[in-house]
Amino acid sequence: MTYGEEAKQVLVKIVQRNSLKIHDYNEDIYGRNVWDIYCNDIFIQEQLLKRGCI
Repeated sequence: MTYGEEAKQVLVKIVQRNSLKIHDYNEDIYGRNVWDIYCNDIFIQEQLLKRGCI
């Protein structure tokens, strides 16, 4: 991935030994689960998008 390492670094800073809440709500056309992931009520995917990581 083009921004894989940057995304990993941002994710590590956000999560840092905190609990995650994972909401499995769908399945994509390839049979993979689609999740929303929260850490201390922070929506992880949104934070990665805002920081240009995905």
